[in-house]
Amino acid sequence: MTGRARTHDHRTLRSDLHNCTGDGVTHAFMVGLGETNFPLFALALGKGDAVAGLVATVPQLVGAVLQTCAPWAIERIGSPRRWIMLCATIQVLGFVPMVIAALVGAMPTWMLFAVSSVYWAVNLGAAPAWNTWVGALFPRRIRVRYFGWRSRIYQVSIMGALLVGGVVLMLGDPGRAQRMLGFDMGVDLGLMTAFATVFAIAGLCRFSSLWYLKHQGEAKGLDLRKNGTTVLSTKLSVDASEKTSYTAATPAVISVSSFAIDDEVTVDFDQVGSTIAGTGVKLIFFWTRTP
Repeated sequence: MTGRARTHDHRTLRSDLHNCTGDGVTHAFMVGLGETNFPLFALALGKGDAVAGLVATVPQLVGAVLQTCAPWAIERIGSPRRWIMLCATIQVLGFVPMVIAALVGAMPTWMLFAVSSVYWAVNLGAAPAWNTWVGALFPRRIRVRYFGWRSRIYQVSIMGALLVGGVVLMLGDPGRAQRMLGFDMGVDLGLMTAFATVFAIAGLCRFSSLWYLKHQGEAKGLDLRKNGTTVLSTKLSVDASEKTSYTAATPAVISVSSFAIDDEVTVDFDQVGSTIAGTGVKLIFFWTRTP
């Protein structure tokens, strides 16, 4: 069994590349301004070194456990892009209590761990889906070159975000900054206001990445059902700029291979591509009739 579809045009491909890069830059700034400062925020709240160290590790462990629910969630949602956008939205909302806590100057320890754990759960849960999504979105001939270039941009953006976050936090503690730099920066934001600022910027960066995620396309995907039940454990997909599912980054896996007389076979389009809503698709079936 295989599928064939029309290819994407060059304009659509350029748009997807632009949006994928924009998502990478905004995500990198969220990382450099947001999660990197969670342990420092715990120290600023007076939680102590032990809690700060646990905030840097325990939420990642909890997130790693919770991300095992991601395949089930993606199956229910029916689209890697929609799942990733949901995870990004939760991350944006997760910065709201952090900003409020910074402005108030207090946050219960359990809430700090809870917010950090949810953040890491959706962060880790979105990563495999993102790899599958963009792996199928771009033609094979440009994947290595493009993602190598995108990784460099991503790392430079993280470095820039760390520098911006460091400067803002230094403005929140001018006395310590003066001892480190040897001169007075002339601005005193207050340490909690500085943390509220970096977390707010991190949330806005992740919110901006939602726009890029929304405007990225998806490889065409379809599900084959026998009497209403899927026969594919991994659904059939046609990658961007490809004409057949033979070249898909994630090959389809048939879990039910036998059909009886009068079985009803239906085809459901779960993903419709970037701008071409599944048009021009042909399904080719190969079968052997048993005696």
